[in-house]
Amino acid sequence: MKRDDGSFWLLSAFSVFIIGLAIWVLAVLHVSVATAAPFGYRLDLRSQLYSDYKSDQLPQPIRILRLSIVREVLQDLGLSDDSIEARIASGQLDLEELVPTATALNFSGDDPPTVTPIPTSTSRPAATNTREPTTAA
Repeated sequence: MKRDDGSFWLLSAFSVFIIGLAIWVLAVLHVSVATAAPFGYRLDLRSQLYSDYKSDQLPQPIRILRLSIVREVLQDLGLSDDSIEARIASGQLDLEELVPTATALNFSGDDPPTVTPIPTSTSRPAATNTREPTTAA
Protein backbone atom coordinates (compact mmCIF):
# COMPACT_ATOMS: atom_id res chain seq x y z
CA MET A 1 0.00 0.00 0.00
CA LYS A 2 1.10 3.48 -0.63
CA ARG A 3 1.23 5.99 2.15
CA ASP A 4 0.05 8.74 -0.13
CA ASP A 5 -3.53 7.60 -0.60
CA GLY A 6 -6.24 7.82 2.07
CA SER A 7 -6.77 4.08 2.45
CA PHE A 8 -3.78 3.73 4.79
CA TRP A 9 -5.31 6.24 7.20
CA LEU A 10 -8.66 4.48 7.01
CA LEU A 11 -7.08 1.06 7.65
CA SER A 12 -5.10 2.42 10.62
CA ALA A 13 -8.17 4.00 12.19
CA PHE A 14 -10.18 0.82 11.69
CA SER A 15 -7.48 -1.36 13.27
CA VAL A 16 -7.22 0.97 16.27
CA PHE A 17 -11.02 0.80 16.63
CA ILE A 18 -11.01 -3.02 16.49
CA ILE A 19 -8.21 -3.26 19.07
CA GLY A 20 -10.04 -0.84 21.38
CA LEU A 21 -13.28 -2.75 20.94
CA ALA A 22 -11.56 -6.02 21.82
CA ILE A 23 -10.02 -4.50 24.96
CA TRP A 24 -13.42 -3.08 25.94
CA VAL A 25 -15.15 -6.46 25.48
CA LEU A 26 -12.49 -8.23 27.56
CA ALA A 27 -12.82 -5.58 30.29
CA VAL A 28 -16.61 -5.96 30.35
CA LEU A 29 -16.35 -9.72 30.62
CA HIS A 30 -13.80 -9.44 33.42
CA VAL A 31 -15.87 -6.91 35.37
CA SER A 32 -19.13 -8.84 34.99
CA VAL A 33 -17.45 -12.02 36.24
CA ALA A 34 -15.92 -10.10 39.15
CA THR A 35 -19.24 -8.56 40.16
CA ALA A 36 -20.97 -11.94 40.14
CA ALA A 37 -18.50 -13.29 42.72
CA PRO A 38 -19.51 -12.99 46.39
CA PHE A 39 -17.83 -10.43 48.63
CA GLY A 40 -14.92 -11.56 50.73
CA TYR A 41 -16.65 -10.26 53.85
CA ARG A 42 -20.25 -10.59 54.99
CA LEU A 43 -22.30 -7.43 54.59
CA ASP A 44 -25.76 -7.94 56.07
CA LEU A 45 -28.03 -4.95 55.52
CA ARG A 46 -31.18 -6.63 56.75
CA SER A 47 -32.70 -5.61 60.06
CA GLN A 48 -32.10 -7.86 63.04
CA LEU A 49 -35.48 -6.93 64.53
CA TYR A 50 -38.51 -9.18 64.25
CA SER A 51 -41.63 -7.77 62.60
CA ASP A 52 -44.55 -7.03 64.89
CA TYR A 53 -47.98 -6.72 63.28
CA LYS A 54 -50.02 -6.23 66.44
CA SER A 55 -52.25 -3.24 66.86
CA ASP A 56 -50.51 0.08 67.34
CA GLN A 57 -50.58 0.25 71.12
CA LEU A 58 -47.75 1.85 73.00
CA PRO A 59 -46.19 -0.26 75.72
CA GLN A 60 -46.71 2.64 78.13
CA PRO A 61 -48.84 5.72 77.64
CA ILE A 62 -47.04 9.03 77.32
CA ARG A 63 -47.71 10.69 80.64
CA ILE A 64 -45.70 13.89 80.40
CA LEU A 65 -44.80 15.79 77.30
CA ARG A 66 -42.30 18.47 78.20
CA LEU A 67 -42.09 21.48 75.94
CA SER A 68 -38.79 22.61 77.49
CA ILE A 69 -37.08 21.21 74.43
CA VAL A 70 -38.30 24.30 72.54
CA ARG A 71 -36.30 26.54 74.87
CA GLU A 72 -33.20 24.38 74.41
CA VAL A 73 -33.53 24.50 70.62
CA LEU A 74 -33.87 28.28 70.65
CA GLN A 75 -30.81 28.54 72.90
CA ASP A 76 -28.87 26.33 70.50
CA LEU A 77 -29.82 28.70 67.69
CA GLY A 78 -28.04 31.47 69.61
CA LEU A 79 -31.04 33.64 70.48
CA SER A 80 -31.00 35.97 73.47
CA ASP A 81 -33.09 35.24 76.55
CA ASP A 82 -35.53 38.07 75.76
CA SER A 83 -36.02 36.78 72.21
CA ILE A 84 -36.56 33.25 73.50
CA GLU A 85 -39.21 34.41 75.98
CA ALA A 86 -40.97 36.42 73.25
CA ARG A 87 -41.06 33.44 70.89
CA ILE A 88 -42.33 31.09 73.59
CA ALA A 89 -45.08 33.55 74.58
CA SER A 90 -46.05 33.96 70.92
CA GLY A 91 -46.18 30.18 70.51
CA GLN A 92 -48.38 29.80 73.59
CA LEU A 93 -50.79 32.41 72.25
CA ASP A 94 -50.93 30.59 68.92
CA LEU A 95 -51.75 27.33 70.69
CA GLU A 96 -54.60 28.94 72.66
CA GLU A 97 -56.37 30.35 69.58
CA LEU A 98 -59.23 28.54 67.93
CA VAL A 99 -58.48 26.55 64.83
CA PRO A 100 -60.44 27.76 61.79
CA THR A 101 -62.72 25.30 60.09
CA ALA A 102 -61.87 23.89 56.71
CA THR A 103 -65.35 24.11 55.22
CA ALA A 104 -65.13 27.52 53.52
CA LEU A 105 -65.68 27.43 49.76
CA ASN A 106 -64.08 30.75 48.89
CA PHE A 107 -61.81 33.41 50.35
CA SER A 108 -64.23 36.33 50.06
CA GLY A 109 -65.48 35.97 53.63
CA ASP A 110 -68.78 34.21 52.96
CA ASP A 111 -70.16 31.98 55.65
CA PRO A 112 -69.48 28.29 55.13
CA PRO A 113 -72.42 26.30 53.83
CA THR A 114 -74.55 24.41 56.30
CA VAL A 115 -76.36 21.19 55.71
CA THR A 116 -80.15 21.50 55.79
CA PRO A 117 -82.33 18.43 55.79
CA ILE A 118 -84.61 18.01 52.80
CA PRO A 119 -87.90 16.17 53.39
CA THR A 120 -88.14 13.06 51.30
CA SER A 121 -91.06 10.81 50.64
CA THR A 122 -90.92 7.41 52.24
CA SER A 123 -93.74 5.84 50.25
CA ARG A 124 -92.98 2.72 48.31
CA PRO A 125 -94.10 2.13 44.74
CA ALA A 126 -97.30 0.14 44.44
CA ALA A 127 -96.99 -3.47 43.37
CA THR A 128 -98.17 -4.13 39.85
CA ASN A 129 -99.84 -7.29 38.69
CA THR A 130 -97.95 -9.20 36.08
CA ARG A 131 -99.43 -11.81 33.86
CA GLU A 132 -97.96 -15.23 34.02
CA PRO A 133 -96.97 -16.80 30.71
CA THR A 134 -99.41 -19.36 29.41
CA THR A 135 -98.59 -22.42 27.48
CA ALA A 136 -100.07 -22.85 24.04
CA ALA A 137 -102.36 -25.87 23.78
